[in-house]
Amino acid sequence: MTPPKRDRLRVLIANERPDRLAAASAIVVGLGHQMIASEVTVDGVGPATALEQPDVALVGLGESSEHALDLISKIVAEAECPLIALLPASDRAFVSEAAKRGIFAYIVDADPESLESSLEIVLLRFAEYHGLEGAFGRRAVTERAKGS
Repeated sequence: MTPPKRDRLRVLIANERPDRLAAASAIVVGLGHQMIASEVTVDGVGPATALEQPDVALVGLGESSEHALDLISKIVAEAECPLIALLPASDRAFVSEAAKRGIFAYIVDADPESLESSLEIVLLRFAEYHGLEGAFGRRAVTERAKGS
């Protein structure tokens, strides 16, 4: 199952550090994608996500792991899109908790090539995930029909 080919993705970026947010935004735009929203606060990311419904979201790990994890939780609650965590350095504990909250991938020291590769991978995996979710739903309906 392959996701629909999108030449230009609509990307939401969240990070508590404006300098890192600007750097990630420059990479996204440089890759030819559209940055539809950027957020620094946890309170702002939920409404922005609900309003914009991005194709993909990026959350950067800033000064506070908890802040980044809260950003992830808000985005996952408001949108149906894959989420990539951007880390300045490897952080196993953060990645583990972020995975529980809904990230599909993470990259360390984002550069254009690794971000573009990650975008391709998460879009494919996200489409596969939704295909499986739909298959399980159809199976449940079939099983209920057999039981009645």
